[in-house]
Amino acid sequence: MTPSSPAKRPLFGLSIGAPSTWTWGVLIITLIGFLLRVYGLRWGLPNAHRYFSYHPDEGLNLAAAIRADTLHGHLDTHFYHYGTLYFYIVSFALSIARGWGFLHHLPAGMVIPASYYLTARWVTVIMGTATIALVYGLGRRLYGEMTGLLAAAGAAITPLAVVHSHFATVDVPATFFVVAALYSGAGLIHKPTNKGYLKCGLLAGLAGATKYNAALVVLGPALVWLAGTPDEDQSPATDHAQPIHSKSYRKRNYAHLLALLGAVLGGFLIGCPGPLINWYGFYRDFTYELTKSQQGMGLLFVKTGNGWWYHFVVSLRYGMGIPLLLVCTAGVGMALVRRTRADLLLLGFLIPYYGVIGWAQVRFMRYVIPILPVLVILGARLLTEPFPKMPRLNRILQAIGVLVVLHAGFLCVAMDHPFGVPDARGAAARWLEKNAPPGATVGFATTPWYYSPPLSPWFGAPPWPVRREAAQEMSRFQAVLPPLDQNGYPTEWNLAVLDQNPQYVIVSNLESEDPKRLKLPDAMAFYRRLHRDYRPVVFACVPEAMGLRLKVPAYLPNDLLYILPKITIYVRR
Repeated sequence: MTPSSPAKRPLFGLSIGAPSTWTWGVLIITLIGFLLRVYGLRWGLPNAHRYFSYHPDEGLNLAAAIRADTLHGHLDTHFYHYGTLYFYIVSFALSIARGWGFLHHLPAGMVIPASYYLTARWVTVIMGTATIALVYGLGRRLYGEMTGLLAAAGAAITPLAVVHSHFATVDVPATFFVVAALYSGAGLIHKPTNKGYLKCGLLAGLAGATKYNAALVVLGPALVWLAGTPDEDQSPATDHAQPIHSKSYRKRNYAHLLALLGAVLGGFLIGCPGPLINWYGFYRDFTYELTKSQQGMGLLFVKTGNGWWYHFVVSLRYGMGIPLLLVCTAGVGMALVRRTRADLLLLGFLIPYYGVIGWAQVRFMRYVIPILPVLVILGARLLTEPFPKMPRLNRILQAIGVLVVLHAGFLCVAMDHPFGVPDARGAAARWLEKNAPPGATVGFATTPWYYSPPLSPWFGAPPWPVRREAAQEMSRFQAVLPPLDQNGYPTEWNLAVLDQNPQYVIVSNLESEDPKRLKLPDAMAFYRRLHRDYRPVVFACVPEAMGLRLKVPAYLPNDLLYILPKITIYVRR
């Protein structure tokens, strides 16, 4: 069956053919995806006890959005570590919310209140939910109704996409524009026009204006152009299924390519005019991020092996779950074998993008979010592809699809659970307030940060001197901090902290995971002394669904630990 022909084949044993049934299916799936994303949306917001979010990037992103004023044409955010389009959208949303009286005007120098964070998070939720519908549309355009519907279900319940749809960050919004560009590119397969290439390029530019490397999505439609356009007598119904070596595809219109590339640049400058309005700031931040990706970030990702393998066995494994990942990987393999025009569009983005993030030394889990829609579409295509001569295989694939969806849904609900329960950092702070006497000494292995219990409301501040000063000025407790080195920077895991015999010592898994993984001598010595002289009191957030708790492995991606912190308060024996 071709993508444009009526879909009447059974899906998991159900006969679905009426358009209204498809519409209801998409609406229900999108609603489920929305509810998963909006659940626990107030997680980690600032309050009287802490002035910053538990997610370390949200405050920086929101500050950039506040510095801009989209409604009045002020576009310089002075922050170009990411593209600025998401910040402009958030700025516009903040202006509208203030105009309607939902937000108060924020005087300069004031700490950003929780209502501003929540507004920015709603922008992410809306764009993440809209991506589900776009995935359906893209899958439908390329491979048919059933593929689109199953792909939308996968996009709705992919744990990584759901988790990061709760944050005021750029990854989920960039994915929205990536899928929109691919959706537009799908129309170019059988109807290539200058207008179509302009629209596709514009959306690709907007993707790059949100997250720089998302602009690689333009390579998908560029490869469609390179494969050639159809002859006038070629049936549109068979365009998607034509292999790339088909002789009926040999004509190329170079005006189309110029329209595509020109629109990419135009879309990027519309969404991120930094090169035009603040070249120095843009160059400084862009090159900083480029250098960081080559050199790494401290102990994060040191000795984690090959980057492409790491993202497969760590980022995608924990972001999708093993069953869904295996099905999608098989779907990629099928696309590589068949190499139709539709496959070319998706693989043209998937492979280069994965190559870039695997090459980098910084390997945050969230970097794979833009390729999740492509993966679930190819996985859905594998499960819904008809094999007329092998009916038993069709039934086996349908059974696999049911099990994969159920497993992914369970895992997604479990990963959503921490958003709706008290965070371990707050629980640890409350325990200490209740059980430690006033003036008790509290030691820290590193300078307190977002990963620490909020014993001071300033512990989430980005600059470490602010956090160190805040720790030294705590009124309830006396902080014992790591000493400074000869250059004036804090040392970490320094036994001098324990030499002062603090009554309590606080350690978070976010600060200890990599030193323990790498078996750093200072950290190991620090832990040996702790185990000898102190007893642990543990506070942890864990994934849970239907009363079942999932086991948290010893190593998890750093940006998944934001919602799964483990705080250990060591009490002196």
